[in-house]
Amino acid sequence: MDLTKKNRDILIAEILKKAELRAVSADQVAPLLEEVMDTQTTKVLQSQENPKHLLKSSAVRNLIKKVRAELRTRYGMFKLNKGRKIDKLLDELQKVLKKKSLDSQESLDLHSLLLASHRSTAERLKDYDSIYKDIFTITGKPKSILDLGCGLNPMSYPFMDLKAPTYNAREWAPGDVDILTRYFDIVGLKGSVERADLLTAREFPKADVCFLFKLIDVLENEKRGIARDLFASIDAKHLIISFATKTLGGQEMRTKRKWFTDILDSKGWTYQTIETDNEIFYVVSIKKE
Repeated sequence: MDLTKKNRDILIAEILKKAELRAVSADQVAPLLEEVMDTQTTKVLQSQENPKHLLKSSAVRNLIKKVRAELRTRYGMFKLNKGRKIDKLLDELQKVLKKKSLDSQESLDLHSLLLASHRSTAERLKDYDSIYKDIFTITGKPKSILDLGCGLNPMSYPFMDLKAPTYNAREWAPGDVDILTRYFDIVGLKGSVERADLLTAREFPKADVCFLFKLIDVLENEKRGIARDLFASIDAKHLIISFATKTLGGQEMRTKRKWFTDILDSKGWTYQTIETDNEIFYVVSIKKE
């Protein structure tokens, strides 16, 4: 795609006007433009210098819709409660933890409000205690955690009932990375928070358990067959992989994902499942090849 910098900037600014995409950075949009561009739209973008006319083009409007839809799939669809002031909640948490413990009721209440700002973590709120209890009954309590495509899931740390684990989080959305970086500092979590595009990133810290919550379907929609490659790059004793069992509209999903269990079987990896109202978790024990 050969665009003038002016037109590229105009296009990206227009795409990111939607409130649910405000945490997405401009450099995340450019690769998607490359993917969805067609010949007609390229000609319009190369020839049109007037921003007002540029954005009136039906071809350009369609391009904007396509890119926004893809961004929502990767990130935007999970955001809830856009008006919630996460920074203020973190301020309150910081004040509380100066006087009370992480597992105090005041702390847990604030954690619940923070987790409620993200669709996946909001759906897990009533189940977090039982989810981690069931997972760690199988895996044992981990001393190190790798959380890929984590969103705000590391904020469920108080519900894990662990003693000072090393927690390494990797997330695509820069807004969530910033939030988690501050959160780790406030609660004193050891480890790291880094931005990573899991379509390409393949170097991760070693861990006892690796969380991949509602991640694999998203990646497979982008690049078929990527799951096998990603699993091969993770050095962990257990993978905790979850899938949604309901659509965003609340309808039951009938997908069996045999392709996924075929991968596990082909590697000789054993697994157990844990189910909640909205999600199924595969607790996978890794067999070194």
